[in-house]
Amino acid sequence: MSESMSSEVTPPQPSPAKGGRLLEISVFLLVLLALSSILWAVFSHRGETPAKVMLGEVDQSLLSLRHGSEEGAKDHLGRAREEYRTRRSVLENLDPELDNEILKTFENLLSKPSERGILSLRSMLEKGISKMGLEVPLTYRHATLLVLLISLLFSLLVTLLTRRMVDWEKVRRIREEVASWQAELREAQRKKDMKKVHKMMLEQGRILSLQGEMMRESFRPALVYLFPWLLLWALLRWVYTGWVMAWLPFSLPLPFFGEWSSCGFIGWLFITYFSFSHLWRRLLIGD
Repeated sequence: MSESMSSEVTPPQPSPAKGGRLLEISVFLLVLLALSSILWAVFSHRGETPAKVMLGEVDQSLLSLRHGSEEGAKDHLGRAREEYRTRRSVLENLDPELDNEILKTFENLLSKPSERGILSLRSMLEKGISKMGLEVPLTYRHATLLVLLISLLFSLLVTLLTRRMVDWEKVRRIREEVASWQAELREAQRKKDMKKVHKMMLEQGRILSLQGEMMRESFRPALVYLFPWLLLWALLRWVYTGWVMAWLPFSLPLPFFGEWSSCGFIGWLFITYFSFSHLWRRLLIGD
């Protein structure tokens, strides 16, 4: 009986490392699928509808004003007014008070553009557009959320790649060694111990070599994701150029720039991408 039991073959158990790799690959593919779905939604639901054109021109007027071009702001407001005039008949019957307020605001802003007035006009136009049954394409209607999700998912993909491709134990070991050498060198310089300073400077070549090795190790994943990132940035910039992603609840005066009260595509993408990237690196890599 004991011989028959000893002759039984125990099935091999998967190693923890292999199970971890399979989990990482599964998560990577799921995130990639989710990102692809959002990008499909962005590129398939864009379009130059009258509502999008009106709001886009109003946004551009504010951007022009922020950059110090009052004439540029008036030009964009004029185009927005003409687009509104061709569509206003429905609102004129449904809500004549709102229609008159929009027209009056257009006239005032064309005389003297102001940031507060443009923001108020945009809010009124959004109400009017809704009542007229006009539609802003999903790509622009939910632009803030869509770009935020793209940043979240793409930064997660980059972090997963970085976690897999970089020897983080090696990077941390080199970082600690370099930091220790730099601290010791500063201490010797503070105490004016020139003998020790000279001795430590003899190791500078090795330290520089270690720093170069650490940089090469850290930037290796960029060879994989840099081109897709640049392509994604270029395509989304093409879609969202001139569209305001997020209106800030305050205005911040900036030198040589004017009042900062909104984020365009580039600003919103970088804020969200680097915020999520920092979060993922802390959670998944501990760096």
